[in-house]
Amino acid sequence: MKNSLMSLALIVVAMAILGCSKIQEPWVSSDQQLRDERSRSVEQQQDLRHRIMIISHIER
Repeated sequence: MKNSLMSLALIVVAMAILGCSKIQEPWVSSDQQLRDERSRSVEQQQDLRHRIMIISHIER
């Protein structure tokens, strides 16, 4: 029991010292890119889906 509490305390201290990194999409490197990525118009989304379908058929 004492070991479990000590382990938990060490984890909490490590998390407090290291902090948590900001979570974001792996293909964007800034907040502006993330906003742009998430605010695409319906037409832009459809165009990207179409391009992905074409590329996936070419690679087969």
